[in-house]
Amino acid sequence: PRRRPPPLAGMALSDSWVREWGFDDEAILAVCPRLTNTSSPSFEALGDRLRELYEQNKVKAEDIRADSDNVSGEKEFARMVFARMGKVSTPTRDDVRQLSVFLEGPEGLPREVVLLAAEECADAERPFGKLKSVLKDWTERRIRTVEEAQKALTERKETAYPENLRRKRRDTFANYTETGVSHVNLDDIALTLDDEL
Repeated sequence: PRRRPPPLAGMALSDSWVREWGFDDEAILAVCPRLTNTSSPSFEALGDRLRELYEQNKVKAEDIRADSDNVSGEKEFARMVFARMGKVSTPTRDDVRQLSVFLEGPEGLPREVVLLAAEECADAERPFGKLKSVLKDWTERRIRTVEEAQKALTERKETAYPENLRRKRRDTFANYTETGVSHVNLDDIALTLDDEL
């Protein structure tokens, strides 16, 4: 198919990317592979990606390529986390962002700790919601190693155990009161009492 020249609005946009934001042609081309995830790649979508990079002070092609590698690494790790939780869906961009909050910076959790938490959340009704709650707790408690995380999980189970035990006793008692005495047993007791009288 014949390639059409970009519309005037697109040309004006691309001119502002170069003059105002400092991107060169190589840098703009380095962003284009990121548009394959969008349903309709456009100048506007390209502009949005460039704005994000500009705000992060990443205007050189090598910075953009490094950032792209980092983004694909984050996506791959999010897929691993979802697999550990038993989720078959693909993590969305928002899921990846939410997860990366717990990994970034000096307070970030190591990946093996996050994967351990993901395994723990596999049986939850809302695994990703539970995972975020656990990771928030561990971040606040400055848990940084697998050993510390395993200890925290053990403590959590022990704290929850008394409630589980009370519930089990309550359920057992309710079950006993409903099925512990049958009509046959009552008839036997009545006959025994009649015999004694």
